[in-house]
Amino acid sequence: MPANHMNKIYECEFYKIYKMIVKKESELIENKHPFLNISIVSGIGKIDNYEVKKGDHLILPYGYGDFKISGNLELIASSVK
Repeated sequence: MPANHMNKIYECEFYKIYKMIVKKESELIENKHPFLNISIVSGIGKIDNYEVKKGDHLILPYGYGDFKISGNLELIASSVK
């Protein structure tokens, strides 16, 4: 699985699930989703200027816009279609 990229791991008619392995800093991620549910499953880092670590769960709400992720971490993200 390529690092620093939102890799789609599942999709159905209702939602999509992505996995991302971050090594240092990602490119700017274009947020085309109405919202993103994000779970940090390992490591530590930042989403924009917000510190995140293993076990954290967050929602990037509608209108949040594009974002960057940095650090050494792994996350799972999901959104509706």
